[in-house]
Amino acid sequence: SSCVDRFTSADNDELNVELLIKNLKIIIMKKLSILCITRSSASLSAFSATASFSA
Repeated sequence: SSCVDRFTSADNDELNVELLIKNLKIIIMKKLSILCITRSSASLSAFSATASFSA
């Protein structure tokens, strides 16, 4: 019975690790997208500011 318990716990550990990795990937993707959006908006505002200044 102890062998079976070990196997099931090992399977659960692997599943938990996979879930953790998936969650981490989702979080990283969200942060990256937010960074890209903020950077693009900042560059756009800077571009518009320089354009209006030159005009």
